[in-house]
Amino acid sequence: MRFKIDENLPAAFAAELRAAGHEADTVRDEKLEGAADAVVLATCDREGRVLVTEDLDFSNVVAYPPDRHQGIVVMRTRQQGLGALAAFRRLVLSNLGASLAGRLWIVEDDRVRVHGGQG
Repeated sequence: MRFKIDENLPAAFAAELRAAGHEADTVRDEKLEGAADAVVLATCDREGRVLVTEDLDFSNVVAYPPDRHQGIVVMRTRQQGLGALAAFRRLVLSNLGASLAGRLWIVEDDRVRVHGGQG
C-alpha cells in the first residue's frame, strides 16, 4: 500500500510503514508543508496514496467524501505526534489487509471507526 504522512505527524510513521513493507513518504518530502488541505489530498489521490494525518478537518465527510479519495486515516488519540504511534502500530498496521480506498479511518486510542466503503 502507498501512504503519505502529513506534516503534523513525525516521520517515524513513514518509517513504521516502510518497515512493514509499504511505500510511504511525507508531505515534507514533497515540499508541501503549509499547502492547503485540498492540495495535499489531491496530491495523495494523484499519487494513489492514503493520507495519514492528525488534521481533524479531514474527518469532515461533507468536505472530503471518503468515496472520492484513495483513503484517509485521521489519528485522534489523546497523545499526539509520537504518542499516537502506539495506537497506529496496534490499530492501523495490524489491519492493513482491509482496503482503505474510499474510506475514512478515524483512529482513537482503543478503536477505529470506519466511514465509507462496505464497512
